[in-house]
Amino acid sequence: MSRIRHDAARWFVRLRDAAPDDPVRGRFEAWLLAHPAHAHEYAAFAELWDDFDSNAQLGALAGAAEQQRTSRRNLLKRGTLGIFACLGGGLGWLGWRSQQPLQALTLATAIGQLRTEQLADRSTVTLAGASRVEIRQYRNRRDVTLLAGEASFDVAHDPERPFRIDSGLARITVLGTRFAVARLPDRVRISVASGRVSVSRQDPDGRARPPNWLLGAGDVVDIDVQGAHRTLRRVDDGFAWLRGVLVFNDAPLSEVAATLSRYRAKPVVASGDVPRLTAVVHANDIDAFLRALPRGGSVRVADTATHTELRSR
Repeated sequence: MSRIRHDAARWFVRLRDAAPDDPVRGRFEAWLLAHPAHAHEYAAFAELWDDFDSNAQLGALAGAAEQQRTSRRNLLKRGTLGIFACLGGGLGWLGWRSQQPLQALTLATAIGQLRTEQLADRSTVTLAGASRVEIRQYRNRRDVTLLAGEASFDVAHDPERPFRIDSGLARITVLGTRFAVARLPDRVRISVASGRVSVSRQDPDGRARPPNWLLGAGDVVDIDVQGAHRTLRRVDDGFAWLRGVLVFNDAPLSEVAATLSRYRAKPVVASGDVPRLTAVVHANDIDAFLRALPRGGSVRVADTATHTELRSR
């Protein structure tokens, strides 16, 4: 048991029968305000004992301790051991229960499809075409894994349950905000419309690696294996796909190909990353864009039976 949980348990037991004017309550309130974790652990005990009819259990413990009293030292020792043995079992149950999701679902979209879903906490997630997320909401956190594609999130504010997104190269943590995340071939792009988000890189095993970057409204950042890079993109461009518009700003061919493929039955692939393109494309008119692209002189478009290839001239 951690030191904070140990202290929370002692305060909980001590205050069960304390009078309203007992001086111990002042010391308890000072302890409670000293750190946010104190209030969290104390609330966990209150919830636990409400579920287990704690009055009956504590009464039984007190009765057993009274019968076995031989000295004040032995009484305190036995009473403490009995209470903490019971609390230890309760903590095990509480730990198990905290790992059981309140909501668990997987959302996916087909090519060219958009989907909006309101979650149990009243947050909203919207998926772009050919995208997939897994969502797990617990009593103390909200976890989302963006497995493929792109999504926007409007997160309900809940300071007791951080909203965390695993997007491969990056881990994003928020309390309440509106932002979009795109998994691109070699990077993750985060566009923040409101609020603030904390971002860190992730290693292949899913462990967050320092440093953390704090992003605010209007920030657009690309995360790759080298770190975080602020871009000159407008934040609204990260949400343009919600209106059926795909915006590219000095984008490598791999980004263009991956994005177009989410809205076109025949996939688009890139041979190399140069040249870079700046363009605005309507999602329902991708074929017209591909037909016009070679007129710019820097990109060749080769159509095959299975895919369309973009390559430098």
